[in-house]
Amino acid sequence: MNIDLNLELLSLAYGDIDVTMDILCPEGLAYSEWFENEERTDLSMYHDYLDSVKNRNAYMLEQRGDEYKPLVPMSLDDFIKSEQYEKEEPDYYVAFIELYSNCIWDIFSGNNAVISNNQKVELGSWRGSAQFIADFVNHYCHADTTFTSSDFYCGNIDDAFRKDYLPIYEIIFERLKQAQCTWVIDEEITMAIDAEFGEEMEKNDAMKLKESTLLAALAETMNTEQLKRVEKELKAEQAKENVSPDNVPAIVQAYFQVYGTMPLIFKK
Repeated sequence: MNIDLNLELLSLAYGDIDVTMDILCPEGLAYSEWFENEERTDLSMYHDYLDSVKNRNAYMLEQRGDEYKPLVPMSLDDFIKSEQYEKEEPDYYVAFIELYSNCIWDIFSGNNAVISNNQKVELGSWRGSAQFIADFVNHYCHADTTFTSSDFYCGNIDDAFRKDYLPIYEIIFERLKQAQCTWVIDEEITMAIDAEFGEEMEKNDAMKLKESTLLAALAETMNTEQLKRVEKELKAEQAKENVSPDNVPAIVQAYFQVYGTMPLIFKK
């Protein structure tokens, strides 16, 4: 693991975090569609309170049996007046760092890889890279919280087709492109998110896309000329099959928008 390279590229990808936020959320974080659900309503807080009372009653009945007298939950009006009602302003900065860092994990981690000067950037295992990113942002971003690996582990795997994440992936790829980095994805990326992918494409269509675009590309062992040749072959293959990037995960679409070609594929 080249820690200096890792820190250099992460610093590049995040940039000046205030500038990055202004670019992605020019009207302010609170007005971004990504964080419209951050502010909790009285009703949602009351439902959480009801769940807590229900769970406590179930636990205490199990422990004490008939000796326990179940708590009767307060009404909504009484709950709002009680000490249990603590409405805090959402921390949009923390929410932004978490979302952006999950996008960073998607690009640098999992079975995907950033390639810099023919060298694969290694942040660690899936969970190890999540911890590396957490340690980085805890030092770099100065959020009012301490992130852990669980905050970023598996990134946005459940939201792979959210097109509103495209601008985040694009700004990261633009910065990596400026540093002459490229990106390699695992051949399983289009099939790894079964539920999400099933809503976008039939299995046969997904396999056709996979077979028509995936070239063997062991990028970490290729020299510059080999990489150029594979990219040329990939473009020719895509043109022949008339493959569209519109029906693949948002992260792949973003790469296509920035680099003008589909990413290289790592075949096992």
